[in-house]
Amino acid sequence: MKRIVNFFGRSKAVVLAVVVSVVLVGAPAVFAANGDPFILGTSNSATNASKLVTSGADPALSLVVDSGVAPLAVNSAVKVARLNADRLDGLDATAFLRANGKAANSDNLDGKDSTQFAPDANQNGKADIAENADQASNAGNANTLDNLDSAEFLGVNQKAADSDKLDGKEPAQLPGSIAGIASFSGPVGSIPSGSAFVFAGPQATVTTTASQNLVGAAQAPLGLSSGGPQIFRYELCYQPASGGPLTNFTRPNFSIGEASTTRVPFSAMATTTPGAGTWKVGFCVQNYNPLTLDDNDYVSGWVQVVNDPVATTGTAVAKSNVASPQEVRDR
Repeated sequence: MKRIVNFFGRSKAVVLAVVVSVVLVGAPAVFAANGDPFILGTSNSATNASKLVTSGADPALSLVVDSGVAPLAVNSAVKVARLNADRLDGLDATAFLRANGKAANSDNLDGKDSTQFAPDANQNGKADIAENADQASNAGNANTLDNLDSAEFLGVNQKAADSDKLDGKEPAQLPGSIAGIASFSGPVGSIPSGSAFVFAGPQATVTTTASQNLVGAAQAPLGLSSGGPQIFRYELCYQPASGGPLTNFTRPNFSIGEASTTRVPFSAMATTTPGAGTWKVGFCVQNYNPLTLDDNDYVSGWVQVVNDPVATTGTAVAKSNVASPQEVRDR
């Protein structure tokens, strides 16, 4: 009942180091032992390893099965040394990244190149970084991008050191921006006849650079207790904080008001460039006629210090009669 088949084909040398014991299907007895031939179609057993050796071009063992049938079955999960498989989980080797290979987007962070991030202002080179982040073979460098550690980049909610500046300047340093503001208010005393401008009520104190402008506005109700009407000049004026003559903002121009026994508010708005210094600024009056302006109320106003304005001089705007010096002389 034994059938011996030479399934090694034309192999020049077939060594059965261990003779396989064969048990026929359904038969409890062992029909082969160490040194016996390998019997097909039955379970063969042996106590020693069986070895196939060939010196030809053909493989030592060829297993051919129907489609969908595994050609080989084992009962152990122990690794087979030097077994060179063609696929892993049905995937060819080209589907995997080689140990020293480079991933397609390994030089990006969240799909972005390093040029799309703002380096930290204190960025310095790091000698302890071995390679660039685009070399996936260096696991120690996986936390860097183009040789820069994550600390060299700004986080999502972080703010650049100069993000509140424009061209390196603070908002208060930008052309036309307001560098400072001050206000003034209080009672206006009697203003006697005189040839020069005098302040009507309190003043504000501000400091300017050579290129900064003063921009201001003020209003004061003025009148006569008796007599009149009488004309006078009014404006915004500045004076050195240490003292000296007053200078009206729109020199040599000014506004003309007419005082009577009916108190009337007079308003002035103007701009000027006084130069570098500290100044007193306020509403001013030149009462060049004989009657004293003695029925006055409270003055209120403000002045701004403006950086590098486009226009360095301005004109006064008054809510009253406006006249030129020639018109005043004609009166």
